[in-house]
Amino acid sequence: MPLICDICGTLNRGNAMFCHGCTCRRSAFVASCPSALENLNVHAVPRPRGAARIALPAEAPAFWLRLCSFTLATSLAFLGWYFSR
Repeated sequence: MPLICDICGTLNRGNAMFCHGCTCRRSAFVASCPSALENLNVHAVPRPRGAARIALPAEAPAFWLRLCSFTLATSLAFLGWYFSR
């Protein structure tokens, strides 16, 4: 059932969360469960000021050294195979 926006008067679908004309949240829309962003904010714990930052594996210099070594070895193996034919 189409509904009219209280703010701008635009005709919207009955199940629309936002108005098509003014992009405001529809007053008739009621969420049945929390959104994904609300769930993320609930579980997010702020880090204390002096706390150490956890380094991801991709941030470690050893990761990049291994990746470059692997790429170089793979490239050399491919070139050796290609030119030996």
